[in-house]
Amino acid sequence: KEVEMTETREVMRNARNASAAMESTNQGSVQRMDRHARNVKGRTIMYECARRKSIVSKGKSILIMMSSSSQSTHSEMSKW
Repeated sequence: KEVEMTETREVMRNARNASAAMESTNQGSVQRMDRHARNVKGRTIMYECARRKSIVSKGKSILIMMSSSSQSTHSEMSKW
């Protein structure tokens, strides 16, 4: 029984280490995403200022674009 206990503890420790490593890599990618989102937001604000008249409809489409991938954001913007 004693051996089983130490084995279980070992497995638990490994699992904890693995999840901690996952956590840190996830945080890194989240920060990258966050930085990218901020860049996109900065650009969309400039577009909104340039297109004050149609801001409501454009604002809605900007939100939709921002929730989709960043590549669609670029192609949509060049279309305007």
